[in-house]
Amino acid sequence: MTKLNKIASVLLSAIMVIGIFSVIPFVAGAETKGTSGSFEYSVLDDGTASITKYIDNGSKTVDIPSTIDGYKVTGIGAAFGNCKSITDVTIPSTVTYISMGAFYNCTGLKKLVIPNGVEDIHPQAFQCCTGLENISVDANNKNFTSVDGVLFSKDKTDIVKYPNAKKGASYIVPNTVTEIYGMSFETSTNLTSVTIPGSVEVIGFAAFGDCTNLKSVIISNGVKTIGDSAFDGCTSLTSVTIPSSVTVIGDYAFGYTYDDTLVKIKDFTIYGTKGTEAERYANDNGFKFVESVTPVEPTVPTVPTVPTEPTVPTEPTVPTEPTEPTVPTEPTAPTPSENGNNNNTNGSVSTVNNTSSNTNSGAGTANNTSSTSGSSSVGKVATGDSASVAAMVFALILSAGTSFVLLRKISFKKH
Repeated sequence: MTKLNKIASVLLSAIMVIGIFSVIPFVAGAETKGTSGSFEYSVLDDGTASITKYIDNGSKTVDIPSTIDGYKVTGIGAAFGNCKSITDVTIPSTVTYISMGAFYNCTGLKKLVIPNGVEDIHPQAFQCCTGLENISVDANNKNFTSVDGVLFSKDKTDIVKYPNAKKGASYIVPNTVTEIYGMSFETSTNLTSVTIPGSVEVIGFAAFGDCTNLKSVIISNGVKTIGDSAFDGCTSLTSVTIPSSVTVIGDYAFGYTYDDTLVKIKDFTIYGTKGTEAERYANDNGFKFVESVTPVEPTVPTVPTVPTEPTVPTEPTVPTEPTEPTVPTEPTAPTPSENGNNNNTNGSVSTVNNTSSNTNSGAGTANNTSSTSGSSSVGKVATGDSASVAAMVFALILSAGTSFVLLRKISFKKH
């Protein structure tokens, strides 16, 4: 049995002897009224009832009544201690307070809903609930709230309870928190690292007791008080950096575990500033002290806050307009050769004249004319002078007609 469990057992024994303790209503002197079903209860001075004991019948689910024998149920005392078979409990909205040890060592309890009427919860109401994964709170509750399954005061300045079996190896305490309640993280064996922001002023008694897998603790500058046994039983934690803002470190806060007797963790080292409470604690307890201005552990963001809005990018520089490309000068049009054109013309005329003069050649002259005209026409088509082509054709027809008439006259004279 661990040191914390032994302390808790002693406290609970005292509760059984002297009565049921709670945060606001102190029920010593309340009249024990009796038993109803699976519940024993007491009547308080205001005429309401507090559940003082649950008679465990092995049931996994329990519905706490809102009234019992005509009395309104407003409180839960140390009623469910060691009820290990319970996995789910329904608390009525009439309940206003939950006392110390109310669900002590309910190892099977996995989730819990805090109704809207609850005003006070003792920090050790859910001690050693090693199976508890999630605590939720009715949205209309004016005193408490839940963030990611962790129980906070409504204004989020106090961490009341971190569920022992909450999933996740690391936890960053929000920077709204000013106090971490005693035993609020105890026996949270899934935790391997925790970051505590400078907004936290007080780390309570045994707040992280018996977190056996906790290897890294970052305590930011601003924390003032670290309570007795705050990290007692954290057997995987072999060093810690303590900022100069810390002015009080309680007994056995670091470097100890309890195994029937109090035992120091081997080679435990404290980093801090010379002349501060960190050095005092190290020297008084025989731990190695290393002067360190900056923390050995890597800096981690203190809070999982909403990311800041990204900086609006500056307007891109408008590119300068490209200069207009130089307009190329128009190529000089080649001047057609006048002599060439004249030659072609002369050639055409020459062909016609030749055709006219060779009247005695008959069909041979015609063939020669066609050949000449063909080559001349190709040249003209290439230059696009269709009018010249038509003129040539007309001249050839006229020439042929004239030749025909002459031949007929010569023939007529012979006869």
